[in-house]
Amino acid sequence: MVNQEFQNLKHLWSISKDPKKMEEYILLKMRNNLKGRNGGNSEYVKFYTSKGRHFNIDDCEVSNLFEIDGDMNPRGM
Repeated sequence: MVNQEFQNLKHLWSISKDPKKMEEYILLKMRNNLKGRNGGNSEYVKFYTSKGRHFNIDDCEVSNLFEIDGDMNPRGM
């Protein structure tokens, strides 16, 4: 199951013409989306890929947000 909202945010991130202006908004929405799918928790431990790797959704890099999303999708989150 693909989380459509997160995929839309990834698309916005990739086409943003003014990344500084959009960065905070898009990153905040991405982080909130992932935390919502993670039961409201900021700490995420990968289950499917690189099992056991820990992330703090609130302060990780955007590439890690994409990685977390990929790990959540096989689990149907």
